[in-house]
Amino acid sequence: MAVEHAILVRPAAGQSENMLVGPAARLEVGFNQDEVVLVKEEQNLVFTFNDGGKLVLEGFYGHCPESGQPPTLVSWDSIFWNAGYWG
Repeated sequence: MAVEHAILVRPAAGQSENMLVGPAARLEVGFNQDEVVLVKEEQNLVFTFNDGGKLVLEGFYGHCPESGQPPTLVSWDSIFWNAGYWG
């Protein structure tokens, strides 16, 4: 089932977690931007941490044709991350 609202948390070192994202998702980021590298892989947004942890938002970019933009990411300090420019 696709997630529409969630708080993203850093996975354990060396672990990979996947999350299917819905078209109207609002995702709150529970870690600092400087802790992660963001990469667009096909329709997914991948967060890679320096300890080998990985968080994959499956289908994150797949909803762009429907809504015109990817789901919303909000950081802990209310700064919006513009996911449209990653990749």
